Amino acid sequence: MDISKSEVEKIIKLSSISCSEEELETYIGDMCKIIDLFDELKGVDTKDVKPLYNVIENNLRLREDEVIDKNSRDDVLKNVPKSKYGFYVVPKIIE
Repeated sequence: MDISKSEVEKIIKLSSISCSEEELETYIGDMCKIIDLFDELKGVDTKDVKPLYNVIENNLRLREDEVIDKNSRDDVLKNVPKSKYGFYVVPKIIE
């Protein structure tokens, strides 16, 4: 499948990137190759293939949940440069 120059220019504009004419031609070729690969995948027969949930067939070991009744807020706040009323104080970034 071919992709037009105007389609690639639209994608570049939507991506908020800039490129030269040489890069544009490279992108057109690369995108055509990518679309061709997807078209090739469409032709693969997956009728009798079971869904794969994980590529690694190892079962993960689970640990028991342990409830720790400890207020660690004070311990955590010892590590911050500035706190107030039990919260982190950070610089204002939005005017």
